[in-house]
Amino acid sequence: MRRLLSAVALFAMAGTLLAADAFEGTWKLNSTKSKVTQGAAPKEETIVIARQGEDYLIKITGTDPSGAPFSIRYSAPTNGGEGKILEGPYDSISTKRIDPYTRENRYTKDGKEVRFSRGAAGKDGKSLMVTVKGTDAAGKPFAGTLAFDRQPGS
Repeated sequence: MRRLLSAVALFAMAGTLLAADAFEGTWKLNSTKSKVTQGAAPKEETIVIARQGEDYLIKITGTDPSGAPFSIRYSAPTNGGEGKILEGPYDSISTKRIDPYTRENRYTKDGKEVRFSRGAAGKDGKSLMVTVKGTDAAGKPFAGTLAFDRQPGS
């Protein structure tokens, strides 16, 4: 009986881990692992991704390179498609699900794409690498790869 319970518990736990979403959680910028090739990286950044039905609810907060705070909130379909900007400098967002660990986002302002990002979640569930390219609010170009660490308990 104990073996049966142990086997059932093991399979239940494995099913939960396999069903877990690679992107959900709280992610903090790791400046030492990030590499900016053009422009400047944020001084700090936190991304909170929560699943709400068939959508992600994403909140990005932090401090830009000049020290000014920023906040962006949007919802996006988990399987990709048009999202909805709830707060921030963009008019729209379009997402594409490449695979369970990779997503692409295109942000537009005044009908023009101003930011592209490709996020790759680590299969270990501990890291998120986001390659970005675009222009900031002042029209200055930026590009690079930002590294994020999953926060405990998320």
